[in-house]
Amino acid sequence: MAALAVLAVMILVASGGMRDPMSLQFQVFGLALGVLVALTWIVDRRDTRISSWLLVTVVAGAVLAMYHWLGLSGALTLLLIPSALAAVLISVPASTAVGAAETALLLLLAVWHTDQAGRTEVGIAVAGIWAIIGIMGLAYEPLHQMREWLDEYSERSRQFLDEARDRKAEL
Repeated sequence: MAALAVLAVMILVASGGMRDPMSLQFQVFGLALGVLVALTWIVDRRDTRISSWLLVTVVAGAVLAMYHWLGLSGALTLLLIPSALAAVLISVPASTAVGAAETALLLLLAVWHTDQAGRTEVGIAVAGIWAIIGIMGLAYEPLHQMREWLDEYSERSRQFLDEARDRKAEL
């Protein structure tokens, strides 16, 4: 969240010196991003699960706004960030759900694009999203295996402890 807050301030400062019609759009974008980051921080104080989903949504919305509203070509590739955030903050299945939603949105966008460059950008973004989901899945797989092993170990230890208590009671 701190990185997004810094980004919002940097956008506001940088766009303040601009003298073209786009500067107002950049200023509104920076202000909106700052407000959404502050809202996410406030929600995080009460419920981290909701704030995690809100942060993923804010980042995805910011990337889409950079692409569509600010006209920053190449911004769609940044849609892999919400998928990675979902994997880290929520879970790998949540990351997969976010990636599926982003892919559906991008495929609709590809239909809307009439030029090859726009479709290529959409294809690269989709490939990046699923690559990062795969990488995050591979990165977290050993942790999931360790957790399963620890759960089994804990269950066996509990059973041995119960058996020992039963034997002690019999004596």
